[in-house]
Amino acid sequence: TDSPSMKYVVAHLRDRDGYCDAGAFHNTLGVSVRFEIDAGGGTILEAQGQPSSISSNKRFATTTTFDTKDDLGNAVNQDIARTVVEDDECQAWIKITNSLLQPTNVIVTFPAPPAPVPGNVRITGLSCAASSPSITVTNKGTNPVSLEGFALRSLPASKFAQEEHLGLSGLLAPGQSASFSGYVDSSSAGARWINASGNVLGLGGDYARLVWNGFELNRGLCNGTFTTPPIPDPLPLDGEGETVIDIVVPYGQEKQIALTEGWTLLAGGATPTDLATAFAGHENDVAGVYGWDATTGRWSRYLTLGPAFLNTMERLESGQVYWVQVKRSFTLTVMK
Repeated sequence: TDSPSMKYVVAHLRDRDGYCDAGAFHNTLGVSVRFEIDAGGGTILEAQGQPSSISSNKRFATTTTFDTKDDLGNAVNQDIARTVVEDDECQAWIKITNSLLQPTNVIVTFPAPPAPVPGNVRITGLSCAASSPSITVTNKGTNPVSLEGFALRSLPASKFAQEEHLGLSGLLAPGQSASFSGYVDSSSAGARWINASGNVLGLGGDYARLVWNGFELNRGLCNGTFTTPPIPDPLPLDGEGETVIDIVVPYGQEKQIALTEGWTLLAGGATPTDLATAFAGHENDVAGVYGWDATTGRWSRYLTLGPAFLNTMERLESGQVYWVQVKRSFTLTVMK
């Protein structure tokens, strides 16, 4: 962040297919991630995504992973997403403060896949009317539930096609319901069905089924019947078990440099600085960073808003100098 005493610890996740979605088994969306400050100073100020909780001593936090792109590739959750490291990733994060500027040790724990169903969510209403098809889901449990990671699926128009699919989002309090349109309109931002066009519901024998990690939680049929098949509890776990990452968050190892509009000469510190991290939140304030590579005899570049494949450097290296083209003045935090 702009403050030397405050930092984000961000978990970046993708499933085995290289995405963050609710489309298959072992997805990493809507799962619980635990953060623990187990050594050093520091307290947790904020945790995302929701639902989340922070312990009374502010040393533990539990969050729920959220998506950064929907199933159609549109950016989502931009108000809480941090800088991504991979295209179409899930995220979860905490914000910590350490006024003493001493290193803080954080242990991050990810559940063994597939993650358990986070709550008792069910389809409770189904309208197959051609004029306004819709599906209603309700949180029947006692805890808030993120709908990230849940999906609705319906009978495809052709028996040779994949099921029609809608990845869900939103947060449901206990007893709260949410309705999703069963009509696909390409001009509507609200209906993100894939493998579908026009009305999702309406075929003879049509249905909507609610799934988590590929397991069916319950099903509603257009004839008014609702079924809830048994699923394993807990879900059969992958043999790899939990993933635990132990990291040290450095404090007091940065310096702040005031960058003014125009071209500024910047020297790399004794410790390399990751450019994506350094310019996070200031992407619109910089046109680019350029450094002369004496080995290749060429200029290397880092463009904050350009496609990643255009960038030919990732860090400010020790002993090197760089030109920064600044569009608006701001303060840059780099490693000493």
